[in-house]
Amino acid sequence: MRATLPDTTWQHITHTMPDTLWQLFKLNRRLLGPLSALAANILMKTAQKKKGVRPGIFTAIHTFGRALNWNVHIHLSITTGGITNDGSTWRKLYFAKKVVMPQWRYQVIKLLRSAYQKGELILPDELTTGNSFETLLNEAYQKNWVVHFAKPTKTPKRTIEYLGRYITRPPLAMSRLKHYDGSTVTFEYLDHKTKKHRLKVCD
Repeated sequence: MRATLPDTTWQHITHTMPDTLWQLFKLNRRLLGPLSALAANILMKTAQKKKGVRPGIFTAIHTFGRALNWNVHIHLSITTGGITNDGSTWRKLYFAKKVVMPQWRYQVIKLLRSAYQKGELILPDELTTGNSFETLLNEAYQKNWVVHFAKPTKTPKRTIEYLGRYITRPPLAMSRLKHYDGSTVTFEYLDHKTKKHRLKVCD
């Protein structure tokens, strides 16, 4: 990948969603497929509109958090610039969270609502009565979703190594395992809220 990707400045962007929506994607895993394209297309269209350029993008979908809980989010890396449509010029380009976040929120809600209207969405039991599903979507739409912009890096090396670990390694590295007795596993993870390492036991 380092030999293929442009040797220019890259920015890593993490697209998350409220935890109230995670279960919908767990029950409807085919909807995980479009998420990367949704995130990428937002930035591609923004780049065309602002500068008339095509940036370089690669993504990785992640369905679990550090504690191995179900947690759907998209890791996306993009060049802080792009090439004009005629291929003649490279123009610098930067993205704003206040522009990207509302579009990401809208596209995910639209994806879920469309599947529901087509009768193709499996719902958890608590959302099968009344307007529970629409209430859930409306509440999620009112929230400020976390779309994290990391500081740009001068080359794609750091991002490639970061995402490469997600793609090639198992969900739980051997270095994090603390105990296994044949039926339960104890492992260590970093709690993002407290910034402290914690232990978790799973059956």
